[in-house]
Amino acid sequence: MIYNGLDRDTFFEKCTGKNNLLFLVKGEEGNEFGGYMSSNLLKNTNDELIIKDDNAFIFNLEKKKKFKIIKPENAISIYDDYLICFGGNCELGNDLYIDVDDTGMNTTDCYGDKEYETINGKENFSITEFKVYHLKL
Repeated sequence: MIYNGLDRDTFFEKCTGKNNLLFLVKGEEGNEFGGYMSSNLLKNTNDELIIKDDNAFIFNLEKKKKFKIIKPENAISIYDDYLICFGGNCELGNDLYIDVDDTGMNTTDCYGDKEYETINGKENFSITEFKVYHLKL
């Protein structure tokens, strides 16, 4: 584990430039879900940064559901106000966006045909934990 917390500056300080990152989120109701990226995490210096990743996916641990990226050119989005977003520049927003105060999901198409209940059970929610693991593959 290389990061545990909800501070954006510390998150980017610990994770920028690293690849093979597993993001684990605990929702307000205790469910665990998250995502994976194989590409290097970069810190945004503009309004939006899109990172291509052919191997990215999002998941729900309890339901044992995994959604692989189907639009790798839009796998990861980095915005000034968020920790990390999975999917971006797609038709309806981000598939899964994570931040301290504004975490949720949109019905988008970067990670396949999923619905809110398959990841966290609702569209907008609070998180109680956010951890990042640097996997040595």
